[in-house]
Amino acid sequence: MKYDSQQITSVIGEWRRQMAGYQLPEWEEFPSLELYMDQVTILVNQYLATFDVDKTLENAVTPAMINNYVKMKIVPAPVKKRYTKIHLAYLVMVCTLKQTLSMEMIRKLLPVDLAEDELRSTYRIFVCNQKKTFEMLLELLDKRPMLALTGSEEGEVRDIVLQSAIFSNLSRTLTRMLLTLPENEEK
Repeated sequence: MKYDSQQITSVIGEWRRQMAGYQLPEWEEFPSLELYMDQVTILVNQYLATFDVDKTLENAVTPAMINNYVKMKIVPAPVKKRYTKIHLAYLVMVCTLKQTLSMEMIRKLLPVDLAEDELRSTYRIFVCNQKKTFEMLLELLDKRPMLALTGSEEGEVRDIVLQSAIFSNLSRTLTRMLLTLPENEEK
């Protein structure tokens, strides 16, 4: 398979621009008003649109998904069919994490019964760590000159694809191992 170096440079440049300019909304940026299901799906899909790189997903989250998350006790139930910042925070985190974690692991990591203050703190930590991780990946990419002096554009692209996939798998494995540790009982 042959690769065009201009296309490769363009794709990587576009990814860098998207990731560098992307940030999840802060807690304070969530609407203060209670929302209905259709408003929630629109917002969450807007928040997560950057991750639809191949533009094949119509929606990252649908009403059916939200209802399933509530039934599975991964997201708290709405009150009188209305959703709050609490629901938005859970949905953003769940929809992001479900790409690499099972629902059971997400449930363990993000218990559905967190108090609002605890959830706010958890969400802030989540947003901060996502930003740090983006910055780390961009820094790693900066340290690796694209198509540098190897004379093999094919090999370079293949290496980048393989390393990205392997990094993702190793990160997922480490996360799963950490989430299976027994919890310490507080005395």
